[in-house]
Amino acid sequence: MLTPALTVIGLYLLTLRSRWAALGAGIAWGLLVYNHLIGAAFPVGIALAWLLVYRRWPPFPFWPFVAGLVIGVFPRALALYLYGTEQESGGSGSQYALQTAAADLRWLPKALWETWTGETVYLRYCGRVAVEIWPYWTLALGFLVPWLRRPWQLPKSAQFCFVASLASAVVSTVVAPYMGVRFFVLPLVGACACLGLLGAGAIERDARWSYPVRALGLALVACNLFYLASNFYLPWARRDLGIAFFFLGERSPRTSSWGYLPKDGLVRALLELAPRPEQVITNATIDRPLRALLHHTGILSCGSDEADPNLRSVLVDYINSGQEPTRCVGTPGGEMCFHNPEVVDQYFVLYH
Repeated sequence: MLTPALTVIGLYLLTLRSRWAALGAGIAWGLLVYNHLIGAAFPVGIALAWLLVYRRWPPFPFWPFVAGLVIGVFPRALALYLYGTEQESGGSGSQYALQTAAADLRWLPKALWETWTGETVYLRYCGRVAVEIWPYWTLALGFLVPWLRRPWQLPKSAQFCFVASLASAVVSTVVAPYMGVRFFVLPLVGACACLGLLGAGAIERDARWSYPVRALGLALVACNLFYLASNFYLPWARRDLGIAFFFLGERSPRTSSWGYLPKDGLVRALLELAPRPEQVITNATIDRPLRALLHHTGILSCGSDEADPNLRSVLVDYINSGQEPTRCVGTPGGEMCFHNPEVVDQYFVLYH
């Protein structure tokens, strides 16, 4: 969640309009790019929104901001200079195509709506939607009612938040190598800020809107908390998770929940094996958490490209990969074959 935090911190510091604040904003947004190159999409979206809504250059100390930006992005620039593109090898960025990315814009409204209601979030991180989601965010249209007679008086700050959210979503969709739920979090935060500013502006203009606006806001919060508890917290607490594949866009036609399944049951099974393995060979989405969970246990976790054929090993994969009697993988030291598959913790298959 560093991307939303750094983006909002940088934007807030720019509103202070002092040199030190501008320097801090530049550092925040530089670190945003350092954290992930796609993070640059959000400052670009914010800048476009400011120019479209306010039609003037933003009033902040420019050179301190640039200096902070250089400081924040310096580690990334240094890494690229020293190591070139080696650190990005094998990533999906090598498959990027502008035409395909632009074509995914037609799926952006659907992806944003389903993320806003929570459907794609629950499918991605829980593998299922336990309680059917009523389209409660349509209630947000109520925030526009006080402005229907005077739409030209909509608060500029609310317009800015809306345009910034839309522009950030468009830019991030075009520059990203795929459609991802995590890229939509910040645009939706901006959309919620827009609703809050519309409500606050309506109350300031006419106090009679106070109760309707607050009631509407409380209704949205209550619905959000209900579905969050029902479709996220309770499934994880009960281990009532599923396995889902869903469509986000042409570049992400089969987004899955596999990578977020809990691994603690798998770790217990590995530690109970006799004799205990010295090495677990698996895929990337299982390997990364296992490296942390198996730390100090004496069991190494790695991919097949790093496996040592001289160590006592087991092979672990997701259950959807099948349960063939024998699985062989290529390693730097030659081919290793594993047998006798068994299902572990309902989501994984372990070969000996």
